[in-house]
Amino acid sequence: MQALRDQVASSPVQASPEQPNTPSSFPSSPCPASGTVLSYPESRKRPLEDMTQFASTVSRSFKLQKKDRDELNMFTKYDPIEQQIWLAASMLKVQEQQATMTPPDAIYVIPKNLENKIEHYSFVILLDPTIASYIHQDGPLKMITDLLDQNPSWGLTPAVKDNKSKYDVIVTRVCGRLTSRRYDIKKILGDSLGKISAGLDGNGRVDATDIVTLCQALVKIYRSANITVTVQLCARIAFLRYLIAEKPTGRFWEGVDKELLSTRTDLPSAARQSRFFGSLLKLDRETYGDADLDELSLPFTSGCSQVLPSATPIPRSTMGSDDAASAATDDNEEEED
Repeated sequence: MQALRDQVASSPVQASPEQPNTPSSFPSSPCPASGTVLSYPESRKRPLEDMTQFASTVSRSFKLQKKDRDELNMFTKYDPIEQQIWLAASMLKVQEQQATMTPPDAIYVIPKNLENKIEHYSFVILLDPTIASYIHQDGPLKMITDLLDQNPSWGLTPAVKDNKSKYDVIVTRVCGRLTSRRYDIKKILGDSLGKISAGLDGNGRVDATDIVTLCQALVKIYRSANITVTVQLCARIAFLRYLIAEKPTGRFWEGVDKELLSTRTDLPSAARQSRFFGSLLKLDRETYGDADLDELSLPFTSGCSQVLPSATPIPRSTMGSDDAASAATDDNEEEED
């Protein structure tokens, strides 16, 4: 062993063909030579960038509020671990808020029977010649809701009425049907006016609809109601046609309610009110064409409690041109007063 080491020590050093001589400036020792300065390549890792400008752009794009914009800017300054913790906390907060949310009530569907009653009375009441108003708060809306309340078997049970969301659905439906029916009635009234004929001293009209035919067209709006044309109905429709001819635009039904109130105030007795409506019917027949009233049925009412103070039949004598009959009516009025 020692002899081998001595042999190696005494032998000259030869450069290996596979390993060239190492330059003196790069010794084989892992430790650099004294005074040697080592240089290292620059790191390719990108430095942290200021992302606040990008955060501002995103804030404007999503139209964030100032508080949220400031929070997003702070988020850009967190290191990746801090950002993950922040996102996890945000997700937990969203889950907490979702757990406290109350789902909305299911949309209430009006029972078919109740829907049919609303459809029926929203038309029948508007064609009742004794109602005191058409849009007033104590008018058809209250009359219908009172009827529904008095007949819980139709569908408006105490439990449904006590549930505000369900009751509001019913009231909204009633209002909608009344609005639709008033529109239908007003349109037919307007279409019945015809055109003024100068050859008839400005009073007569051509292509107009007589009062009985007009009433028959109105009751056909909802045939299922089976409303019969009566003298009282003709008188009330003559009243409505007089007003729409006088003022075809604007708040028509508000004007109708105002005129009905004035009639009750100025003519408090039933007899005077009957004569007033009879006079309007007479004028209507003179203006829009005569019609036979003798074959009409007895007075019609919807069966509701709210009516005009006068529900007495209109004397046919006030609908013609017989002055003697009109004078007799005046005598009857004085006796009743």
